[in-house]
Amino acid sequence: MNGVNLIPAARNSRRRRRARAVAWAWACAGCAAALFAGAAAFRVARTIDPAGIRGQIDAATARADAAELELARLTARARERERALDAARIVGSHPDWSVLLRAVNASRGESVALESVELVAAPSTGKDGPRERYVLRLRGVATGVQDVTRFVTALESLGAMEKVWLKDTAARQVRGVNVSGFEIECTLADRDRASAGATP
Repeated sequence: MNGVNLIPAARNSRRRRRARAVAWAWACAGCAAALFAGAAAFRVARTIDPAGIRGQIDAATARADAAELELARLTARARERERALDAARIVGSHPDWSVLLRAVNASRGESVALESVELVAAPSTGKDGPRERYVLRLRGVATGVQDVTRFVTALESLGAMEKVWLKDTAARQVRGVNVSGFEIECTLADRDRASAGATP
């Protein structure tokens, strides 16, 4: 053989086009068959137990929502109890200040009038560690300087004050009456934080 192709070129071109058309037809038929099989499987899956699967999903969603609500409720309750515990701890760790304030009120007599009473915490550090210290600030007026001095002496005699300091005194007029205004700062005795809950 000399390898010369005697078939006309037009016939060869028609043969190649026909072969390509046949190949595309088979490919389209295969894709259509796959799509039909997938659609049929999906329809069968929905027909088998659609309500059951949907019900399980809905039930799981409902359980998750209920668990989230319960968690939020428990978290809010825990925070509320924690605040109550902190408040109880603060109240329980301090002395009964009403006893001190009644003693201060009894010490002033009729010639001294208090305008403001302020009690503040001033923590300090001692040799044995952190300690609690409180400062009582008193502002008011008295009929005279000697009454202010007598009030300071009465506060010192209570025994609860580590230091009583007359910070300021000045002449004032209240409703046309000359009085002596004063500011007193009292430092209460230190307490160990470890024994803060003890009754003073």
